Amino acid sequence: MKHVFEPCSIGNLTLKNRIIRAATHEGMAHRDGMPTDDLLPTYQHLAAGGAGAIIAGYESVKQSGRRRYEHFY
Repeated sequence: MKHVFEPCSIGNLTLKNRIIRAATHEGMAHRDGMPTDDLLPTYQHLAAGGAGAIIAGYESVKQSGRRRYEHFY
């Protein structure tokens, strides 16, 4: 625990501390998978909290990788 607040590196990425916020499902997307207006302020709030890194959850770059959202509504 004594090194938690010290900088560290992952490959060529340097983090200001060793606190990493895990990916979660925020439930802030429309049925088509596009983020709602609430998502950006959520991540801004998390970033201001001081974590060295934040892993975003449920993201996709192609339609084939998109999760089906019907059962969340």
